[in-house]
Amino acid sequence: MFKIISEGGYFFMVPLAILLIAVIILGIRGNISQSNSQKSKNLLQSLGLFALVWGILGQVLGLIEALDTIEFIDGVTMNIVAGGLKRTFLPTFLGAIVFLFARFGIIIIQWREQEAIAEN
Repeated sequence: MFKIISEGGYFFMVPLAILLIAVIILGIRGNISQSNSQKSKNLLQSLGLFALVWGILGQVLGLIEALDTIEFIDGVTMNIVAGGLKRTFLPTFLGAIVFLFARFGIIIIQWREQEAIAEN
């Protein structure tokens, strides 16, 4: 995990890792406590979307940086291009994982709310 974080760049990957931990904690808290479920659901939606956009921003900035480097280097091999592209996709990948965890937590919270309504 630490290798992936360092390859993707600390500026984008560390906040995404922190968001992943926060989303997991909020998902668990939202499912345990019925009183804060709406608050947890809204926060999960916001954090998940922020993580996805933060990852995409990391990819776009990484691609711009990589293309600038390629522009000034003669004789760029496909290995260098492939390695650079792989590194630019890492923040987007982690952002998408955080987004999916957040959506999964929201789905479970909504499912539990529907069960509670059906029981009453």
